[in-house]
Amino acid sequence: MLLVAFVLYARTRWARVFSMRTQDLRVGVLRPFQTLLVNVAAVVATGYGVLQLVWAVSGGALGGDPSAVQTAAQKTFWAAQGPLSIAGAVGLLALVHRWGHGSRTGRVLLPLAATGVGTGVLFASGLYAAMVEGGASPVRLLVLLLGSASGLLMAAALRAVVPVP
Repeated sequence: MLLVAFVLYARTRWARVFSMRTQDLRVGVLRPFQTLLVNVAAVVATGYGVLQLVWAVSGGALGGDPSAVQTAAQKTFWAAQGPLSIAGAVGLLALVHRWGHGSRTGRVLLPLAATGVGTGVLFASGLYAAMVEGGASPVRLLVLLLGSASGLLMAAALRAVVPVP
């Protein structure tokens, strides 16, 4: 119910964002630099998401931690994290590159929601897992920290693109 309450609040508080189209998004003087950073962050986030899926399916092989992927709940967690990270990257790319410009599909709401969720998953889960896993392999630790860094970069880019009062 908390999520429903937040959506109702957001619709009231930021009604303009719910009706925006991609052509309504800001274009700043740093757009070329921002586009480059978003593209890099999207590649890292997509790689992170794919690796999360590989770890979920393989039980933590390929640089993962097999002890972190033993139960069905752990596998589900990793398997859910992957697509959400990829959705966040695709959503941000849609916003920054103005996909759907001028058409009905150019609404901001869906890519904005995907980016918000994907960014949160990347930043929070990557940072949390890196902090609590004392004996993680160097490869796994690097992947988690890169995922968290790309989530932070994506959040900053999202804030720069979408004008929220």
